[in-house]
Amino acid sequence: MSEQARFTYLLRTLPWLLAVTGLILMLMPTLVYDPGPASDTFAAIERRIIWGALLGAGLLLLAHHQLRPWRLTLANIAFWITLGITLARLTGLLLDGADSTRQWLWTGAEALVVLVAAGFIFKIKSNLRQ
Repeated sequence: MSEQARFTYLLRTLPWLLAVTGLILMLMPTLVYDPGPASDTFAAIERRIIWGALLGAGLLLLAHHQLRPWRLTLANIAFWITLGITLARLTGLLLDGADSTRQWLWTGAEALVVLVAAGFIFKIKSNLRQ
């Protein structure tokens, strides 16, 4: 296999590897590292967040394949990473319990970031088509 073929294979498999790994570890956050029982529901949910960001990074690489225009790239980074974090938080609320008001506030703030980023993506893409 040539070096270019290996690089192309890596570019095609890395996003899937990141997304699937993030999804698995988001569902089972103590699979890699178990610091013991969480002190409260908030801490239990927060363990999932980093893996949600990994899921978002994989989804970003699957969905967005260019660097320029920079505004579109930054909006996609904000959208996909925050979406992965929001999915992790919602998974934690579902599996660990939904008794933390702070988690619901974070979920709302992240949903707002996702909506604003989606609006920017839509606006930038519609401007590029003209």
